[in-house]
Amino acid sequence: MTRRPAPWATYLVAGTAAAALVLLLPDSAVRDLCFVLVAATAPVAIGVGTRRHRPIAEGAWYAMAAALTLWVVGCALLALEQRTVWTSPVAPDLIRLMLYPMVTAGLWLLSRSRTAGLRIEAILDVAIVSTSALMISVVFLVGPSWAAGTGADRWWDAAFPLGSVLVFAFLVRLAYAPGAGRLSSIVVVVGLGLTLGYQAVAHVVPELPTLASGAGALTVEWLPAMVVTGAAALHPSMRLLSQPTPPRPEPPHSRQIAVAGMALATGPAIIAVQFVAGVPFSAGVIAVFYVPLLAMVYLRMLTLVRQVNDQATTDPLTGLPNRRALHNAGRLRLADRSQQQSLLLLDLDRFKEVNDSLGHHAGDELLIAVAGRLRSTLRADDLIVRLGGDEFAVLLEGAGADESEAVAVSLGRALSEPFDLGGFEVRSSASIGIALFPEHGTDLSTLLRKADRAMYCAKISGAPCLHRDAQDSAESLHLAEELRAALLADALVLHYQPVLELRTGRVVGVEALVRWQHPERGLLHPADFLGPAEAAGLMAPLTRAVLARAVGQAARWRSAGQELSVAVNLSAGSLLDRELPTLVVELLAAHDLPPAFLTVEVAEEVLRPELAHVR
Repeated sequence: MTRRPAPWATYLVAGTAAAALVLLLPDSAVRDLCFVLVAATAPVAIGVGTRRHRPIAEGAWYAMAAALTLWVVGCALLALEQRTVWTSPVAPDLIRLMLYPMVTAGLWLLSRSRTAGLRIEAILDVAIVSTSALMISVVFLVGPSWAAGTGADRWWDAAFPLGSVLVFAFLVRLAYAPGAGRLSSIVVVVGLGLTLGYQAVAHVVPELPTLASGAGALTVEWLPAMVVTGAAALHPSMRLLSQPTPPRPEPPHSRQIAVAGMALATGPAIIAVQFVAGVPFSAGVIAVFYVPLLAMVYLRMLTLVRQVNDQATTDPLTGLPNRRALHNAGRLRLADRSQQQSLLLLDLDRFKEVNDSLGHHAGDELLIAVAGRLRSTLRADDLIVRLGGDEFAVLLEGAGADESEAVAVSLGRALSEPFDLGGFEVRSSASIGIALFPEHGTDLSTLLRKADRAMYCAKISGAPCLHRDAQDSAESLHLAEELRAALLADALVLHYQPVLELRTGRVVGVEALVRWQHPERGLLHPADFLGPAEAAGLMAPLTRAVLARAVGQAARWRSAGQELSVAVNLSAGSLLDRELPTLVVELLAAHDLPPAFLTVEVAEEVLRPELAHVR
């Protein structure tokens, strides 16, 4: 079955062919009639496309359809006047001029529906480009027509090029509005800008052919653009042109400097063209426009410098200060040791799950939402920083231990509320570590390191944790490194405490108790090394080693006829280990041990985080 072409494609092909035929026809009443007939299809296509696709900004499309309708009517009346002796009761040029304010209104409605406002940078860019176009139009089109014309004719001759500049300015404004179709808007702006510029220069350089075809009344050279506009309105993607899009900051780009440079070159370029054409220089007119243009370009360069500085110290996704900003502020705030400060380090829990299940776009939305909640929860003078990934930092001024812990609890409560990510309700939480200035360190690097270790303890306990210097003593660090080596060398041992059945006195099982036979300090109990193990991130491999030994021993006892179950204590961190269930299943299968012979125990402190405050 042959698939029928889409209406927009059919119209584009047929309309382009008809427009080409009109352009090839000699200047005559027949060409005028063909032009009016083909041009009249454009507003009809816009109306049909708007009614079919129902965009948000319907009024914008209907305004452009009405504008083109008036343009066609005005062209028909003008052709009748010039081809016959009939005189129109309404000036055709007045009807045709209505095109400009109505198209401008449509473009404004489109850009306004996409974003409510423009940043100062975009406003300056629009003003710079539009002022350059206006200067070219006034020098090459309005000025000569005004000087040569008389009476009302000079007003009509001036109004049309000025109207073109007005439309061009709002096209530039649409191109700067974020959202779908922005690239198409930029292409249209560049094409129209080059066309207007060439048309202006061609009026004073005889060697250049003008775009107007023949000596007739109608500007048939715009007919292809009208057909393309009608086809665009028939395409389903026209709905996207008015979809609301939140404004977002754009990083400095070389094209912004290029636009400003080309604008500054407009004045000298006009003088050069006038010199080549042998016409008097329009120095006064150029000065009127060039002075404010210079001021706008200067302001734009200042905003570019500010953007570059902000980009160096701002996270582009959330708009929060970044790690560099934290170090810059830290140097200033930590200079006075008499002023208490605290550093909170936050790491989002289960962020990877959001990225993996809903995609990176949802992860970005979650980070933006988290940044918003941090801003709304903290004070205005608290420094909130995104360090990277799903990690944030907060520098609290004048906060001691009690206030810092209270703030951390408030942040944890705020981040535990559900987030709406495109219709999906996502719950998150944060592990928060706290380090105090100057108690835990006198420089930012030390505070970050100690807050990071406290944050790991928060992941273990499930509650905000305050760092204590004892945790970070040289002995603890050294002991953690020795424990790491002991795990690699399989130097840990298990002691088994029997579990008795009180009624019979029979041993029905054992509890595995890990010990470390330290080469210098002798036999160490868990209380001697579990703290450094947690701080160094060694609890997961330690738990795996204990499980492997315990399951192996239970299997050997069973083979020898002693059916004893073995119990193993789990830390809070083990409950967050997603690979632990798989490990247990694999260990039981490898030793052919029924699951009933292994018991895992969870301490009360794991279920009640407030009892597990790390000191």
